[in-house]
Amino acid sequence: MLAVVEYTPPGFPSMLMPPAKEILIQNQLPLGCVPAMLTLYGGSKAKYDEYGCLSSLNKISEAHNTLLGLKVEELRKKYPDAKLYYGDVYAVYTDILKEPAKYNVTAPLKACCGVGGDYNFNKDVWCGQSGTVEGKFVNLSTF
Repeated sequence: MLAVVEYTPPGFPSMLMPPAKEILIQNQLPLGCVPAMLTLYGGSKAKYDEYGCLSSLNKISEAHNTLLGLKVEELRKKYPDAKLYYGDVYAVYTDILKEPAKYNVTAPLKACCGVGGDYNFNKDVWCGQSGTVEGKFVNLSTF
């Protein structure tokens, strides 16, 4: 079992967190496939993988996930009574890119609630907001 931790949220009294017996630890998704990253860092000079994702950003995610996996293994040895689950978000995201129809996804590299551009992403108007894009009012606060 992992130790009790004291946590003080800003502006609130201190509270004791109970001992954790089960924890889900998720790894990093492939950053090079995220619509915002594709919009901001893509272009004619960028290098893409077979799915249309930015290779260099995915290498960062892969390196992070390797280190995270090692740390999870260390924690499992240190706390054998705790159940530490490793959620492989990277593999799931990659599987969606390989077989989008299997997941009922029609445009895996596009933002689901964005507006404009190749990836349906605009840095000025995010999901849940409204604003002006190319001189036109857009409302992404209601679907």
